[in-house]
Parts: sequence; structure tokens; C-alpha cells
Amino acid sequence: MHPDILLISSDRRTRSLLFAQLREEGYDVLPTALVEKALFFLDRGLQPRLILLDVHAEDPAQTVERLLHCSTAPLVVLVGGYERERVRRAPRVAVVSRPISIGDLVQAVKHILDPPLDVRSNQAGTRPRPSE
Repeated sequence: MHPDILLISSDRRTRSLLFAQLREEGYDVLPTALVEKALFFLDRGLQPRLILLDVHAEDPAQTVERLLHCSTAPLVVLVGGYERERVRRAPRVAVVSRPISIGDLVQAVKHILDPPLDVRSNQAGTRPRPSE
């Protein structure tokens, strides 16, 4: 199983809203309330394209480290304002502070999973064409 997004949020309402919106955008989403369950899936070969973590943990940095250790997928972490500084900065980690609109979050996910064509061209080692 290789979903586009592994969604981890202990808050049922947030998880349901994110799940519905991301599915509406066409993404295959695997939701879970528990970090331990997500780690279980990852340890058994789950390979999502992106992990979306809504942090409600006492130690968000440890949770992020554990997920980075188990997966090569980029990680988008939703945090409260005071938790932001506690989450490790890494090339595969994007930290987003609450409050945030669901629409803005979906746009951030789209930017990571479906980058604009000029960004894809650069990733392939070619230059984008100049605007006419």
C-alpha cells in the first residue's frame, strides 16, 4: 500500500476535515489518530509520498525524529506557536504554525506533491523556459 498521504492527527475533527479535503483534491489518504499506529505501518513497508502530522504531543521533536527515521517521505508538521521552536529543522520537514486554514494547508501539500512545472523542470536538471 502506497498512499499519497499518511495523515496523523489525534484530533478527530481536524483529521476528518483534512481527510475530506485532501480526498476531494484527489489524493489517496491513510488517516490515523495514533503516531504509534503510523510507525507500525511505516515499519511494515508503507511508503507514503508525504506524511502530514498534526502535533499534540508532549515532545513533538521526538515524534518528528521517529517518523524521519522510519520514512524517506517529506513531513509537514502542524504545531502550536510555542511548539514551533521545539521541532527540528531538516530538509524534509516543513513546519506550519496554527492557526492555519485548511485551504492553505492543502495548497502547501499540493506544492510538495505536485510542484509547478518550472520546479519539476529544475528538478530534472533542465531550465524552465523564460516567459514570453
